[in-house]
Amino acid sequence: YQRASYMGTDVTQVIQAGPTAAPPASGFPIVDQRTHKGVGTASRGRIAVRSERARVEVTGWNRSEVGFETDGRYSIEHDSELPLFRSEEDATRLALFVPAGTELELVAKEGETIVSGMTGTLTIHGGDRNVAVSRFDGRLDITAEAGNLAVVDLKTESADLRTKGGAVSVSGLAFSRGRASFESVSGNVSVDVAPSSSFRYQIHAPKGACSGPAGATVPERSASGTIGAGVGALSLRSQEGNAALATSGALERD
Repeated sequence: YQRASYMGTDVTQVIQAGPTAAPPASGFPIVDQRTHKGVGTASRGRIAVRSERARVEVTGWNRSEVGFETDGRYSIEHDSELPLFRSEEDATRLALFVPAGTELELVAKEGETIVSGMTGTLTIHGGDRNVAVSRFDGRLDITAEAGNLAVVDLKTESADLRTKGGAVSVSGLAFSRGRASFESVSGNVSVDVAPSSSFRYQIHAPKGACSGPAGATVPERSASGTIGAGVGALSLRSQEGNAALATSGALERD
């Protein structure tokens, strides 16, 4: 194990990630931003992270390395092709900095998760805390037990967001092909799409209110229709709450 206590690293190259590029064949080095020393390699740009209690912050940047900062102990396992970074129980904060094209699988057991400016593939297994994602471009898969899922400015061809006890809120969705699904068991589901989006949609709210954009067919607790040419397939579902779909700027928020 190694311990990092200095949190003042000057990360000046954090930017909104641009178009996705394939990671180099050698992968990305994993670098401790406190010591500036490499501690492993994300082969083909793939890395798994497991956090016990820390608040996890993921930010896209323009360096060809995966950087991290933490205020607690950590370990890295290289027993498989997918390196596993573990943030131990004494850590309260874990910051990750990832280049475009990174494939990140994150398990955040007890801490909240905040993601900003990432381009690539992101899978999050959350617990009871909230997950917030902004300015994301790529494939997004989030599951949570009771936390709220909030996503702003999402460009995707593949998205799957599911929570049992929380709400799902997506605004600024740019979606024209592929598949996207947003679901909650007991919370509300609301999606606000960008005007350039194009897809077929289905909305289900068996025990709550269901609303769609102008022209939607609304039989009882469901709605269906098409926006644009209808190339993509979008699904909204709340088993016990409300479900609403609107074009950009038209969705009322609490």
